[in-house]
Amino acid sequence: MKISELEVTLNEILNDNIASIIFSPPGIGKSSLVHQVAAKKKWPVVDLRTSLLDPTDIRGIPFPDRESKKAVWYIPEFLPTEGEGIFFLDEFAQGSPAVMNSFFQFVWDRRVGDYVVPPGWRIVAASNRQSHRAGAGRLNTAMLSRFIHLDLDLDNDDWQLYAVKNNFHPAVRSFINFKKKYLWQFDANSDEPFPCPRTWEMVSKAMSFIKKGNLFSVVAGCVGKGVAAEYIAHMKMFESIPSINDILDHPDQVAIPTEASLLFAILGMISEHSGKLKGNDLEAVGKYVFRMPVEYATVGFRDIQASNSLFITVSEAKNWIRAHGKTLSMAASSSSI
Repeated sequence: MKISELEVTLNEILNDNIASIIFSPPGIGKSSLVHQVAAKKKWPVVDLRTSLLDPTDIRGIPFPDRESKKAVWYIPEFLPTEGEGIFFLDEFAQGSPAVMNSFFQFVWDRRVGDYVVPPGWRIVAASNRQSHRAGAGRLNTAMLSRFIHLDLDLDNDDWQLYAVKNNFHPAVRSFINFKKKYLWQFDANSDEPFPCPRTWEMVSKAMSFIKKGNLFSVVAGCVGKGVAAEYIAHMKMFESIPSINDILDHPDQVAIPTEASLLFAILGMISEHSGKLKGNDLEAVGKYVFRMPVEYATVGFRDIQASNSLFITVSEAKNWIRAHGKTLSMAASSSSI
């Protein structure tokens, strides 16, 4: 299921306090999703990377009690004893067999030794599969039966909304809109960097501090040389598109390009600026975007609305929704609009 669907499902499972495990190829956003769900609930997250743990990190260590002449177990300080939150067992299948054994009782019985997981704390794990060549081992079938299994699939519309809300560089967003196949391309037999949501986020951050002359090398180091070459070519189109000021001043007169790549570049630039716009400026943006073919106007509506919730209240948006409500409903049924 795609991220928006999995978020709804995960929230329902958390309400029932059943342990769940999320599977996906590397770089799609499993960890980010869990932290996002917790943040919306204002819950803390105890993030346990099984690849970094020893069995005593969960079971605790024995300490002699001189009076009783018995050993007592001192539990780790990161194990909570009250409140609500999520135990997040990330990179779960990368743990050693001994660490996995320490989680049998923890996941199913919600305890290990004398430590009992508080009722308000939920258990969520995340893992790659062994076939992804990301360091994951084969999970014991007895362990697998202790979780509800959730498979995360990648969806461009979901990712675009995430990218808008997290201020990704417009060139990155427009490039992926134009070349959706490059959102994620993974070859388990290659040791080269590959494009995925995680590496595109790296590219977006690099855009703010890498000098133009070094940009290809840095982008290639994130997503691979072939994809980097196409991305750099796409970036050059930003030099030929109208400025946001031109669009705000003359929304009826600024030309609408016919090339898909230019349309996506303009939409990326507009959504970047839309979060700060108000009143007449939002009206002007709507007037320009809704002159575009309906399939591009739909993308523009989605991205601008994600950036500025007031957009749906302006008259241009209301009129467009009345005229194209069926198209928008079809888009919403397959995305998160």
